[in-house]
Amino acid sequence: MRTDPALQEQLAHAERELVVTLLITAGSVPEAAEAARNAVAAVEGCADPSCRMRHAQALGTLGEIEWAALERRDEGRPALRRAVSEFEALSVEDPANLVFSNAAAQLRSYLALTLMGSEEAVALARQNMALVDGADAALTHGHERWMVHHIVFDAALNGVGRYADGESELRQVIDDSRAWNPNADLGWSAFHELAIAHAVTGDFAQALVDARQEWAAAERTPTDLLSGRVAHAIAARDEAVAASRWTGATAADRSQALERLNAWCANLDPARGTLLGALIAAPPDPAEIAALRKQLTH
Repeated sequence: MRTDPALQEQLAHAERELVVTLLITAGSVPEAAEAARNAVAAVEGCADPSCRMRHAQALGTLGEIEWAALERRDEGRPALRRAVSEFEALSVEDPANLVFSNAAAQLRSYLALTLMGSEEAVALARQNMALVDGADAALTHGHERWMVHHIVFDAALNGVGRYADGESELRQVIDDSRAWNPNADLGWSAFHELAIAHAVTGDFAQALVDARQEWAAAERTPTDLLSGRVAHAIAARDEAVAASRWTGATAADRSQALERLNAWCANLDPARGTLLGALIAAPPDPAEIAALRKQLTH
């Protein structure tokens, strides 16, 4: 089997599909990392273009898994870098192939997320903003890809302290997306970044507004998947941060924040991250949740 490129590519594809399913439903569990490594190994050394494409794709997925699992982050970023480079090489060889360029862009976004707080993250995310729209630009998939690129760029701006620029971009993205009703997890991603930016800059009143819109988006995500439960937990945490620190918060504001915190932030492993909208996200740290509970009850 290992000498037949078509079979190698099919095996890698099957292993990667298992990885994606595990990552969304259960998070960055060891079984997902093992399946990702199997996908990479299935096409390692195969020079056929289909194998090379699948190798880059699987390598990128392995990088996502390892970054989402906090203890393996040192391995995740190099895997993503290599995956981006491999897709960029394929794009140079076949410039008209938008599958290659779009795949490179997706992984470039994830690489930028691993570099938050650096100008390199901003540069990588900006590179995606300049991409030529594909044939599906007016379709839902094209709209979603556009929204992901913008949210990651805005997150990168927030990461280097350019909060005003990031907010302006995010507000425009949210306004533009209303015409095509984006997936709930993309709306969650946008409002999460806004809530973080306003909390960091001390505008807790606006952070509370954003966190509640983040919560409304989270409520539209499926909670039978880990990704949906993490969306609820992070939205609850963001609301609790704002409600506990805004001097104008009412008793009802604090009570609601505490109720959501208690309902959604227990029994989640902060080392088990997942893909969530435009972001790679992990459950809140239990120590942070405990501190927020104390602040909301005193």
